[in-house]
Amino acid sequence: MTQNKKIQYGVAAAMLLSMFLPFFDLTIPLLGSYSPSIFDGLTDSTLSFSDSYIYTLLIAGFAISTYLEKSIIARICSGLLLLCCLYTFYNVGETFSGTEIGITDFFGIGAYLLMASSVAGIIYSKKME
Repeated sequence: MTQNKKIQYGVAAAMLLSMFLPFFDLTIPLLGSYSPSIFDGLTDSTLSFSDSYIYTLLIAGFAISTYLEKSIIARICSGLLLLCCLYTFYNVGETFSGTEIGITDFFGIGAYLLMASSVAGIIYSKKME
């Protein structure tokens, strides 16, 4: 197994791990802290995080296409994941632009891990001859 393939498997594992880590970090003064993950968006019907289905499909697509050595599909899935993360960051920035809440205060470690692993997935998803 090549070094590039090991990195691709590590990136796929990091993406799968980011599904279970807190994606948002909501701290409400009177109610306390709430940190939902992408997996919570799939299982909790009261949480309206509809992008979790898109994130899950793209993460699964990246992991499966990496295993099947379909580098173009893996790169497309990773690029779409990065675009979805950036779009979510942009929407949150637009929503909280007039308040003292910073955009970095709102996202959890799962969002940052997913963004970093999707960038790594774009870089290392290439066919090795």
